[in-house]
Amino acid sequence: MVILVAGLTPAWQRTLTFHVLRPGEVNRADDVHESASGKVLNVGAAVHQLGADSLTIAPAGGPTGLR
Repeated sequence: MVILVAGLTPAWQRTLTFHVLRPGEVNRADDVHESASGKVLNVGAAVHQLGADSLTIAPAGGPTGLR
């Protein structure tokens, strides 16, 4: 049996890491990590971590930052 996880609204997430955050000043990130996220992908990852056979389907593609 395979669990199918399908959704239409994945997200692209950018996580910035700062050694120190100084309000009111220019803060530069020490590290930037970009990854796919959103409910459908998080559920698919959780199902996989629980050991079930699964398939996650979600639309993806296109350049980031375009409107």
